[in-house]
Parts: sequence; C-alpha cells; structure tokens
Amino acid sequence: MQLLRPLSLCTFFSAFLFPASAFADEIQSSDPVVSVFAGHWKGSCFNQKSSRHGLSQKVADMERAVSYDGQTKTLIWNSHYHSERFGSSSKNYKLIALDSDRGAYQIDEGGGLKLDTFFTGDALISLFSIAAQQGNPGIQMHSVERVVGDILTIDFTTFPLSGRTSDMAITTFQLQNVQHCELKKQKQ
Repeated sequence: MQLLRPLSLCTFFSAFLFPASAFADEIQSSDPVVSVFAGHWKGSCFNQKSSRHGLSQKVADMERAVSYDGQTKTLIWNSHYHSERFGSSSKNYKLIALDSDRGAYQIDEGGGLKLDTFFTGDALISLFSIAAQQGNPGIQMHSVERVVGDILTIDFTTFPLSGRTSDMAITTFQLQNVQHCELKKQKQ
C-alpha cells in the first residue's frame, strides 16, 4: 500500500483525545509547539511493510517549512513531496490551538477538513480513520511527529478498520504499513 499522494493530513490525522472546541485559543509565539517544530526540514520518507524482514522502500523526498504567523497567531507549514513514481506535490497546513494548556490542537488542511491532534512533550500525536469507499476497505492511521535534536521524524502506522475481538472484548488490529519520514533541520 502506497501512502504517498499529496499527503493530506487526512493521509495525516484526526480525533485523538479531545473533541474540537468551538472556541479556539490563539497559538502564542511562546507556545512550546512553535519552538519545537518551527524551521526548515529536509529528508526522505520510506514505506516499511509489515513483515519480519522489515523491508523498507523509499517513496519520496520531503521538505517542510514551518513558520509562526504572529498576525493570525497560527503555526503554518508547507510540505513538499517529490517521488519518481508520483511526481511532486505541495500542501499547506495550519495548526490551531484548541486548548494549548492541555496540548489540544487542530490541523486545518483547508476545504473544511480539520483534524484533532495532541501535543505532548516533543510530539504531535493523532489517531483517525478513513472510511471504506469504492472497493477500498478503509483504514485507521496513527501518526506521531516528533522532534529530537535537529531531527523531525514522522511515522504513519496503518491498520484495517476491522479487527479481531477476543473473548475479553479486546479488539486487536493487524499492522498493514508504516511510513517513516526522517527530516533534518536545515541551518538558516
């Protein structure tokens, strides 16, 4: 399964822990999410198929420019992808604070699509599903974007929408794919 198309954050994100609030906070330049993610990042993305061999295949080069807009009080990022197979594409996103004290944010992809995400420590964490349609069985995605030093890692883990339920009412899901991006912060 190739995850890369113009990676809409819905090929990126949605509801995790906090429901969307009708009254969003402004992101302040002192907000920790600004200092963690701001900058220019560059690297590659790989698909790692679920197998014991952990086969990895490069799917795209990626650049991301993240800036703080003091006028609108939003964090804005532009992600640019290039792959031999799919060509080039770019997408702009805005990060909106729902309750920054609790780490609740929303990613605005434009066109009315807003996806909940949660910031904790050094990572944005999201869980969402893409409904089944036209022969596609649908998927669940778990996304973690984490900065450690000058490296931004982005991991999208996909699972089927339906799982196996045990006698103890616990449902498990079989891993389908992991897309791992590793971007290095570029010097200004």
